[in-house]
Amino acid sequence: MRVSEAMTRNIRIATPDQTIQVAARMMADVDASASRLRRAGVRPTKP
Repeated sequence: MRVSEAMTRNIRIATPDQTIQVAARMMADVDASASRLRRAGVRPTKP
C-alpha cells in the first residue's frame, strides 16, 4: 500500500468564524470520527 492510497483526497476545512455546529455537520457528512484543529498561521508542534 502507498501513503497516497490512505490520504484524504477531498479535504474540508472549517474556518474560525464558523460555529461548532457547522464543523460537526461537516464531520458527520463525511462520517469523520476525529478532526485536527489548529490556529491559522501557527505551525503544529512535534509530539
